[in-house]
Parts: sequence; structure tokens; C-alpha cells
Amino acid sequence: MKKLNVKNVLFPVLSLVVICCVVSALLAVTNAVTKSRIEQNEAENSNAMRYEIFAEAKSFESQDSYYVALNDSGDIIGYVFETVAKGYGGDVSVMTGIAPDGQIKGIRILSHSETPGLGANCTNEEFIHRYEQKIPENGELSVVKGAPSENGNIDAITGATITSKAVTSAVNIAISEFETMSREGD
Repeated sequence: MKKLNVKNVLFPVLSLVVICCVVSALLAVTNAVTKSRIEQNEAENSNAMRYEIFAEAKSFESQDSYYVALNDSGDIIGYVFETVAKGYGGDVSVMTGIAPDGQIKGIRILSHSETPGLGANCTNEEFIHRYEQKIPENGELSVVKGAPSENGNIDAITGATITSKAVTSAVNIAISEFETMSREGD
């Protein structure tokens, strides 16, 4: 039987520790260098998505927790909310546009960690168009399976009911914020 040699054990361990420290330092530097660019790209992406929802908007004014969409005359044509709900794979971040009359103009998925081929289908146009409807009288959308997406119902993505419920929950949070903001404005 071979006797353990301290040199044969200590050298590889110290080598790995040094390698880990160097790689961690390089990752920290890379993160520090790219952080502002990443934030700028995210802001540009969010702005582009607001214009996808309200194509007729000329500008957006940032408020405390939402954006106001304005036309070229400066009239309010809608509100945009960014909300988050827990999905199957993690948080699902959703942008929801609502017209002053309570019509949901559209949604966009800002980020998600859902399963590719299932929950990740929440970004498909076919799914996001299901939300383009009037806010129901009870103020809340519901996920259903196999029913038309109307009158407050949202047809779930096949095999991804949890993701469908997460997106709907995020939209319902936006609806609640819209209704609160509307009551305060009266």
C-alpha cells in the first residue's frame, strides 16, 4: 500500500484554489465592465416592447411604478406595467399595456426561466394575443384549459399550466395596479 505524501495532496489542492480565485476575479471584472452596457440594453429592450404594445405612442412618461403612453398631442392612450409572478422554472416578468378604457392592449414577456418547448412557449405570439381583451368585471383573468380566450378566460398553454397561471397572475397584478391608479385619479 502506498503511503500518502503531503506534497502529492497539497500541490493539486492549492493549484485548484488559485485557479478558482483567478477565474472568480476575472468574472468579477467582466461583470463590472459590462454591467452598465447590460443595463442599457435591458432599458432599450423594455422601451422597444412598450412601443410594440402601444405602436401609436409618441412617448412614455415614467411614473412611480408604471409608464404612461402618450400620443403626439400629449393625450394619454394607455399605461404600461411591469410585474413578476412565480412560474415553474422561476420568476416570469411580464409587461402589460392597458388602455384607459380597461382594454388590455397587449403583453410582452420580459424574462423567464421556463422549460424549453413547454413553458417557454409563453413568448409565442399566439399565446400573448390571448390577453388582448377587456378587463373582466371582477377585475381578474382566469386560466382555463381548452376554452376560448375571452370574457376573462385565458386558454392555458398545453403542458404548461403553471407557466400560463404565472403569466396570468402577473397580468392580474398589473390589472390591480391599473384599477388602483384609476381610482386614485378620480
